[in-house]
Amino acid sequence: MSWWRRLGRHPRARSLARWLIGIAVVLLLLTGFDGSAVLTRLAASDVALAAAGIAGLTAAHVMAAATWRALVGMTAGLRLPWSATLRCYYAGQALGGVTPGNLGGDVYRIHAMREGGHAFDASVAPIVIQRATSYLALSCLGGAALVMLASSSPVSTWIVVPAAGVSVLGGVLAAALLVPPRRLAGLHGRLVQFLGARAAGHESRVSARPTATVPWRATLVGFASGMAFHVGCILLTSLLVLAVDPGAISLPAVSAVAVARLSLAVPISPSGLGFQEGALSVLFVGIGLAPETALAALLLGRVSLLATTLIGAAVLILDRQGAGRLADARTAQQPGNP
Repeated sequence: MSWWRRLGRHPRARSLARWLIGIAVVLLLLTGFDGSAVLTRLAASDVALAAAGIAGLTAAHVMAAATWRALVGMTAGLRLPWSATLRCYYAGQALGGVTPGNLGGDVYRIHAMREGGHAFDASVAPIVIQRATSYLALSCLGGAALVMLASSSPVSTWIVVPAAGVSVLGGVLAAALLVPPRRLAGLHGRLVQFLGARAAGHESRVSARPTATVPWRATLVGFASGMAFHVGCILLTSLLVLAVDPGAISLPAVSAVAVARLSLAVPISPSGLGFQEGALSVLFVGIGLAPETALAALLLGRVSLLATTLIGAAVLILDRQGAGRLADARTAQQPGNP
């Protein structure tokens, strides 16, 4: 049995291992490059631009929360209260930001919907569609940026090949999740087990049978929203690059940020920690920019992740009625209610 499988028997140990892997990669980058240059760029960064980028990346999850709310309405005919939507989404980010691929956020939202009294299928469907369309949007953006970089810059092959693989794999996974759900019975069953519905005592309310069709209108809305979300995050991260090095921003640099963002879809370290920094540093070297600029910009980006996590943690601690507010969605569609 491999060491990783042995760790799988101890979820906390496996989670710690993922964090250690990401931190180790970051430390390796700091020792491999000029750490003092990174600190110099951080100290000399434009405070206004850095604050705008960090605030924008923290607030970008409002768009993702709005997408989730819209998808719940399209797939389940429910209208979630805005305040409950934002509370639940940011609370989920407190878990998602520290779990690979942000899966913890998905699990939390599904759990909150279940606690609010909503059907399991209705709770899962919007999450699956949002996850799939987000992967598809990210793959399209990253793939297009990679083609542009590879055709115009001497980018290292050992970065191009894995990035292309992640882009293609993300598109394939998205397509697999968006085909007629009859083909997803196995995936749906694994989701039931993954979320521990039986252990939570919901056996009688959980159905392993998927719904009949994927709502294509919801799929299109999810894809458009995913494109807008990822484009916005790429531009805001580029703003952080501009904050630490005013001469670094160009179309190749923005494309490099888009390619490096593909690492978020790789479920190895939380939020692509270490891998995103490593990918962007190598890509910056390929286009003639200092890797220290990439490290400094993404370290500022991690501040937004910390801010989002702290907001979510505060919601988790202070908001004890989140599930009750989600339950209010049931009455929103009753006759006589707007």
